[in-house]
Amino acid sequence: MIPVGIKAGETEFFEFEKRMIAKHEGNHIEIKDLPTPILKMVDMAIDDLQRKSLMSWGLLDFHEQINQFLKCNASSYDFTPDLKDGKFQNEYCKCVFRGKCQFEGKLCRVIHLKNGTHLTMSELRVTAYIRAGFFDKEIAAMMGISPNTLRVHEQNIRLKLNVERKAHVAVKAIELGIA
Repeated sequence: MIPVGIKAGETEFFEFEKRMIAKHEGNHIEIKDLPTPILKMVDMAIDDLQRKSLMSWGLLDFHEQINQFLKCNASSYDFTPDLKDGKFQNEYCKCVFRGKCQFEGKLCRVIHLKNGTHLTMSELRVTAYIRAGFFDKEIAAMMGISPNTLRVHEQNIRLKLNVERKAHVAVKAIELGIA
């Protein structure tokens, strides 16, 4: 099911069935079919280090670069527009290559927590599920872990984010762009 819900003039990018899609002006559009002004706004959001990383990756085609940049920086549908008022907003995206990608932190966004720690991939998944409003039983089932393991993850997340309540984890997830 493709999600809905972005206002006119805003664009949300997300990955659907291994393809990047844009929700733009009420339509779901593949990246290659986006209007030129939208593509140019995304292209302008790519900084020199990111461009160099894309080229080092072997992505020389304009549309390939835009597609990969969006995959690394805007692939979660989080009900927050990635392009609004002509400005691109990076989000922290879940990626199976976290911790292993040579371009991590160069092409994509890395979250550096104030206390010098970072969230593990499992903690990021739990945080995203909390933000999305899932119950503990649902999260444990989706992740294939026990409720006790989930409680340990949640405790570690609260410690790392320096919050006391689960609701505060959701607020922090929004602030940090974790979706």
